[in-house]
Parts: sequence; structure tokens; C-alpha cells
Amino acid sequence: MSAFTAGLAYCGLVFGTGFILGALALAPLIAAELGLTALLSGQSIGAYVAGRDPVSGSVYLAMLIVFALMPLCVVRGGGATSDATLAGG
Repeated sequence: MSAFTAGLAYCGLVFGTGFILGALALAPLIAAELGLTALLSGQSIGAYVAGRDPVSGSVYLAMLIVFALMPLCVVRGGGATSDATLAGG
């Protein structure tokens, strides 16, 4: 196996892992928000989504996407728990 092929395989693994972690983090967040909205406010989920302000709703959706993609960035960047970080330097 060439180094190029090994690099592509690693990038695919990293992308897949980060994507799965982001999806696993986003799913309970969305479920909790929609479930608690339906339970506490008595609104249907459709009415809740339709009642969002267009500007703040768009920004909120963008932040959810960033939240879901953060594990991909951490996995690709080596994470915050590298040896240099733990050693204080």
C-alpha cells in the first residue's frame, strides 16, 4: 500500500469518525429540544418550527451545524488532549 493510499484511508476514517460523533451529539440535543418544547409548551413540533424568527432561526440552524461538525475538527486536529497540552507546553 502506498503512502498516498494509506493517507486517503486515514482521512476517510477520520472524517467518518468525526461525522458519526457529531451526529451522535446532535441527535439527543434535537430530541431534547423538540420533546421538551412539545411537553412544556403544549405546541406541536410543526408549530414550534414554523413560529421561529427567520433570522434567529437561520443563525440557530447554522450553530447546530457547527456543533455537529466540531468533533470532525477536533479529530482531524489531534484533539485538545495531546501530550503537549497535558504537559503544559
